[in-house]
Amino acid sequence: MYVQSALLYSTADGERRIRVHNAAIPLTNIHHLPFEFMDTSALALYWARSAIARSQINAGNFASLQSQIVLQLQNICRA
Repeated sequence: MYVQSALLYSTADGERRIRVHNAAIPLTNIHHLPFEFMDTSALALYWARSAIARSQINAGNFASLQSQIVLQLQNICRA
């Protein structure tokens, strides 16, 4: 995982500066391990809401879309 943060500040002379910090954080050598601890329902809900916002799907289809995404993600994460 990579984390980056930036700070914009001004000096006493009015000069603007940007300070950037980067960090690489190793999580695991086992590639499937992080997926075992994901909350698939929360991810599915987030992706479904994003999809609805982008495609302007009416609210009636949201429940079926959400349940389909939850099931698909659970099947992927179990594999």
